[in-house]
Amino acid sequence: MKLAVRHLTAEKFMTSKVLCVTFAMTVEEVIQALLEHKISGAPVIDQAQRLVSVVSESDLIRFAASGGLKKTLQTFESKLVPTAKLVWVLRTDPFALVFKKFLEHKVRRILVTDGNGKVIGIISRSNVLRAFLESESKAVADAAAEAAASAVTDAPATKPKAS
Repeated sequence: MKLAVRHLTAEKFMTSKVLCVTFAMTVEEVIQALLEHKISGAPVIDQAQRLVSVVSESDLIRFAASGGLKKTLQTFESKLVPTAKLVWVLRTDPFALVFKKFLEHKVRRILVTDGNGKVIGIISRSNVLRAFLESESKAVADAAAEAAASAVTDAPATKPKAS
């Protein structure tokens, strides 16, 4: 049975290992973490592990340029996206909703939460593209397997005699 993109939920194609940062971290520490993990942004969480904002490379460039390398993210909280404007989904939300949010909000990443604000995953644009390819590849593989199976069952039971 093929797995179509339309049947995917966020948890099926999200990245579950998410680097989160806190307001207590310095701009320098956040930059180091993003570079080390080769990512362009990260969710900012509070002490209860709940999502409060997102910090991106462009944010960090602005903060560092203003002499803020040794300052904490808390110093720049008012310059980050407020919680109410963050784009997020639940783990059970369908692919179509995730895709729609990417189109409507023109974001690089969508956070996946548990419903209580705790970050449990992240979906990047590349996760969405991978979901398209993997579901298409699976559909092609399933079609090939069905064709191979029918070829075997349609084959004659005995070998034809050589003339």
